[in-house]
Amino acid sequence: MNTIKQFIFILAILIIGTPVVAQQYKATARLDTNIIMIGDQTILHLTLQQPKDKTVYWPSIVDNIGENIEVIDITENDTIIIPGTNLVDIKVELTITSWDTGLISLPALNFIYAHINDSTQLSVQTPELKMYIAYLKVDMEKGIADIKPILKAPWTFREILPIILWSLLVIFIIGISYYVYYRWKNNKPIIPLPKKPKIPAHIIANKELDKLKEEKLWQNNEAKEYYSKLIDIFRTYLENRMHFGAMEMITDEIMLELQKKEISKELLLETKNILENSDFVKFAKIQPVESENIEAMDWAYNFIELTRIKEVKPEEKKGAKK
Repeated sequence: MNTIKQFIFILAILIIGTPVVAQQYKATARLDTNIIMIGDQTILHLTLQQPKDKTVYWPSIVDNIGENIEVIDITENDTIIIPGTNLVDIKVELTITSWDTGLISLPALNFIYAHINDSTQLSVQTPELKMYIAYLKVDMEKGIADIKPILKAPWTFREILPIILWSLLVIFIIGISYYVYYRWKNNKPIIPLPKKPKIPAHIIANKELDKLKEEKLWQNNEAKEYYSKLIDIFRTYLENRMHFGAMEMITDEIMLELQKKEISKELLLETKNILENSDFVKFAKIQPVESENIEAMDWAYNFIELTRIKEVKPEEKKGAKK
C-alpha cells in the first residue's frame, strides 16, 4: 500500500513540475509592422526568457529566415535581468525585408536547451508571424518613365564659406600686386613714409646765414666767396618763400619779380644796391670795405624778417574771432 502511495506521489511531482520548468523558457517574436512595401525594411524583435545559469542554443540566422525573408542586419544580444527571479530576457533585433509580394509567413524559430544530467533536448519556439508585402502599381497607359536625375542638394553656408574666403584671398593678392606694381612703376616707396613737416623758408635761411657768419670769409680776404654764398642763400629763400626761380635769374629779373610783391620801396632799393654790389665783387673783383660786408649780412637778416610768413598764435586767433 505504501509503495503505491509513493509511486502516486512521485508521478504527481513529475506531472506538476514539468510545466513549472517549461515556464522558465519562453520565446517571443514581434514585428514593428506587418505591412510593408516591397523592398522596404522592418524590425523583427526576438526575446528569449530563460534561467540565467542555463545555456540555450539560438537558431542559426545568417542571411535568410525561411525562403522569402532576407536579413539585412542583426544586433548584439541585450541581456536584461528580471528582478526577484533567476530569469533573464535576452533580446535581439533583426532588420528584415522581402522581395516577394503578397502574404508571407515568418516561420517559428526553435531555441534548444537541456536539463542537467539529462541528454534529452528540449525546445521553445516563437510563434509564426504573417507579413503582407505590397507592391507599387504601374499605370501602363502612361508608359514607363525614364529614371529621374539625381537631385542636387542646395549649398550650405559651410560649403560656401571656403569659396568666399578663397575668393577674398585671391582679390586681396591681386590688389596688393597691383599696388606694388603701381608704386614701383612711379618710383614711389612700397610703404609710404610719413612726410616730415616742412621747415619754413625763413628758418632755413637764417640757419644758413648763421653758418656763413661763423665761416668769417670776408675777414680772411675771401669776399667773393662770401658774397657768392650770401646771394645764393637769398635766392634760395626767394624760391622757397615767394615761389619763383630766383636761382636762374639775374639781378634785374629778380627785382622785377620782387616789385610784384608787397615789399616796401626802401627795402627794394636796399636789395637792389646789395645785389649790384655783390655782382661787382664777384665779376669785377672789387674789394668792399668792412662796413659794406657787415651791411650786406644785416640786410639779408632784415629782408628775411620783413618778408617771412608770420606765425599766428592761438591767443591772437581767439581775439580775432571776438
